[in-house]
Amino acid sequence: MKQFDTNILRFNQISIVGLIAIAFALQFPPIVFLVAAVMLLGTLEPRLALLKQLYSSLIRPALKITPKLEQDDPRPHNFAQGLGGVFMLGSSILFLVGSSTAAWGVALMVLALALLNLTTGICVGCFLYFQWRMLPHRFSRKSVEG
Repeated sequence: MKQFDTNILRFNQISIVGLIAIAFALQFPPIVFLVAAVMLLGTLEPRLALLKQLYSSLIRPALKITPKLEQDDPRPHNFAQGLGGVFMLGSSILFLVGSSTAAWGVALMVLALALLNLTTGICVGCFLYFQWRMLPHRFSRKSVEG
């Protein structure tokens, strides 16, 4: 387990919720494309996690926010962000092919799930990560034999 500042996760979630809400309110799909890129790049390479870097280098020092350090495994959170990024990429593709209603539906689903995590601590992407990690155990010889 690693110790990390959970305020970074909260800022990331607030930013994703806010950006998608603004995109929807303005009916401006390029923001959806931007969110998809930010989420996916940040998942693939932590140094490219724009929102997390923005918080760490500008927001936290400017507002003198004390880090909220907790022991946690960052992998489920990273997986959740990547999954959200894939869905935002799907939303972006739906916009490009002219299916704006479906595209907004997917984007708003990501908003809702990020908001759920932000307000309740329930991370559906983290839950899916743990389910994915358990797949090999579910199909092991022992579980088949009963």
